[in-house]
Amino acid sequence: MPAHLRGLVPLAEYWGIGDDVLREMMQEGESPAKKKAMADAVTPHNGAITAWLNGLRTGEPMSDEAAAFMYMQLGLTELELFREE
Repeated sequence: MPAHLRGLVPLAEYWGIGDDVLREMMQEGESPAKKKAMADAVTPHNGAITAWLNGLRTGEPMSDEAAAFMYMQLGLTELELFREE
């Protein structure tokens, strides 16, 4: 994991839920303020997170840390608060 992303680990551990149903349920239970705080913290790093994940070796198992970051990004795009309709 890149050193400059380590500060986001607590957010990835909390928001990076791999199960779609559980992630949606958790998000629905969170306040708009908490969702916005997560988005504000993660969004500036989306490019770096994506670059890190894209740089992982294909065909090898993804680490728990990488998976948490991937699902955190997915959850961010799923949040109603930030959906464009």
